[in-house]
Amino acid sequence: KWNCGLTGFRDVLLPQSQAWPVILQGIDLIGIAQTGTGKTLAYLLPGFIHLDSQPVPRDKQDGPGMLVLTPTRELALQIQQECSKYSYKGIQRCESHLHCHCYYSLTGASGAWPGLE
Repeated sequence: KWNCGLTGFRDVLLPQSQAWPVILQGIDLIGIAQTGTGKTLAYLLPGFIHLDSQPVPRDKQDGPGMLVLTPTRELALQIQQECSKYSYKGIQRCESHLHCHCYYSLTGASGAWPGLE
């Protein structure tokens, strides 16, 4: 069961209905749509489902379960904010062993995060 009560969504939107079957099969997908059409949830919910279906229990997992890369700081912050609105089978931002972090560079990509090459 998933909770989208904080978002105002009542129905599945077009980007979600087209993306979920593809992503849940493990197929890569690029989606292009206008702002406010549900793109973020189109990949977050399959990511939550993937996290939940891992053979190792969530509290025993080490390392990131989902990584979202964005081209801009503004988009990274927006996605972090959106992520905090959803939960799926107990997967939510406030769990002690599952956190949503937002990292971005103020100096540009070149040498911004040594060790993350």
